[in-house]
Amino acid sequence: NGRTFGPATEPRIEGPPSVTAPIQVNRELRGMVILPPMPPGSPIVRDLTRILSLPGTIILIIGTTIAAALIFAPARRKLRGLERATERLGSGDLSARAPEIGGDEIARVAAAFNRMADDLTARSEALQTADRLRRQMLADVSHELKTPLTAMRGYLETLRMAGVELDAPTRDRYFATIERETLRLDRIVQDLLDLARLENDCGALDVRLFSARRLFEQVARRHEREAQVRGITIAITVADA
Repeated sequence: NGRTFGPATEPRIEGPPSVTAPIQVNRELRGMVILPPMPPGSPIVRDLTRILSLPGTIILIIGTTIAAALIFAPARRKLRGLERATERLGSGDLSARAPEIGGDEIARVAAAFNRMADDLTARSEALQTADRLRRQMLADVSHELKTPLTAMRGYLETLRMAGVELDAPTRDRYFATIERETLRLDRIVQDLLDLARLENDCGALDVRLFSARRLFEQVARRHEREAQVRGITIAITVADA
């Protein structure tokens, strides 16, 4: 009837083979067109059955292996690189970075890991800097505390010596120096308290002008006794500007 059948529209004929038409050449029977009964199931299942034969199965396994090698091998290399970087960072190597290759999910995870490593490096450097400054501040404070204490002890020892005769102006000058050094110790302790308040975001700076000449005169008076013992004369010259 002029109908054409494709693989998905094959007619189903149940039962034994059926002869549909003879093949004649010059009115001689040369063959027969036989339509065998179709196996049960849909055409798609029959096509998969033909494909999954032994040769088809071998080809499918080979193709799957090649595809897996081409697709998953780069991902495995990236994951190994990320794993090595993680192990190095965990062991204390803050310079460890993961390779950021490509634009897939592994590359984004590597980028996040590298940002975390950069943050850890910055925090470690900040802690090292703070620790170094803390040690330097302790050394400076120790020096600042030792200087007035040394001067006070020297003057007190001189005043207590029985064989040393001091005139009244010299004695008064020594006592005045001891008093200044005591006040200086008090200022140092107050400065430490102000520093603690400033670090806690409370407190204010007291900005004032001061005399540089008076500052150097106090330094000279502080070391007057040591200079006399060693035969040193301290001269102070400060420009008016």
